[in-house]
Amino acid sequence: MDDDQPLTADGAERRTGPDRRTGWSPEVERARIARELHDEVLQLMLAAVQHLQLASDGDAEALARAEQHLTDAVAQVRRVIAEGEVPVGDV
Repeated sequence: MDDDQPLTADGAERRTGPDRRTGWSPEVERARIARELHDEVLQLMLAAVQHLQLASDGDAEALARAEQHLTDAVAQVRRVIAEGEVPVGDV
């Protein structure tokens, strides 16, 4: 265990800097996730809100478009989660 690494509640070493073996860094990963959530998921969810507003005004097709945007947002979140798996050496 590296004395410079903080510990988790259960006493395990918490990774805060880049892993020397893989180059993986929690800070870089957090930035990637934030960027993808903002650039992709948030935009889909905002579009869905707009389509729901149109649907409430009587636009029948807008409800289907809102549903598709939400389905796409869920798929994007699942992709971001899958890509954000911690490398095995860092667990």
